[in-house]
Amino acid sequence: MEGALSKINPKEVVLSEDGKGQPPPWPFLEDKSIRYVSARYFLQDESYRLLTHHFQAHSISAIGEEGSDLIAAGALLAHVKEAQKGVIGTIITLQPYTLNNLMRIHPLAQQHLHLVPS
Repeated sequence: MEGALSKINPKEVVLSEDGKGQPPPWPFLEDKSIRYVSARYFLQDESYRLLTHHFQAHSISAIGEEGSDLIAAGALLAHVKEAQKGVIGTIITLQPYTLNNLMRIHPLAQQHLHLVPS
């Protein structure tokens, strides 16, 4: 997971409150904004409950394939819900983010190609 996260280079990371007060799990996170949510949202049942309730789905399979991706999505949804004071009705679908169709370009090559980081 560390390799995939370091490639994405997120500006903000959501972690379980169990890790609060401890150094980040990976060194590259030290300069990132870390937000903590209740550890319960990283539990499968609670995360799936939050997702099925929000998306008004009868089962988690209606939202996506079961697994750690949906648990992370539930924890992230909990963070957004808390940060936005419960106003998250505009989130109507989940779309996985994959690195399969992306290409990393060295910063020096970006300069020569006149590319601007987004």
